[in-house]
Amino acid sequence: MEPLPSDKQPIFDNRVGWAHTYPAKTGSINNSRREHFVITERDITALNTPNLEINNLCFKQFDEFIAFKNLYTAKENLEKIPQTSNKLDVEDNSAITPDEPLRNA
Repeated sequence: MEPLPSDKQPIFDNRVGWAHTYPAKTGSINNSRREHFVITERDITALNTPNLEINNLCFKQFDEFIAFKNLYTAKENLEKIPQTSNKLDVEDNSAITPDEPLRNA
């Protein structure tokens, strides 16, 4: 099987995973048990719509999907922010007590 450009997963496995994730995030399918899925009544009705294309535009009609995409986008944006150290740049004042700087201020 042909892998994704990242070489971490076959393309087929990736597509099947997303084909399950998006409908699950919209509440369109429920996992009744491992590897068994049940489509909801709301989506049986939607699937009866003539000329329905199932894509991101279709999913955007569901608030659950919009919330999922916003969360996913926010997470991606956070990952792009360079991480900085939480340590403050302070001089080594191990010889003084904590209240001495306060008294000298």
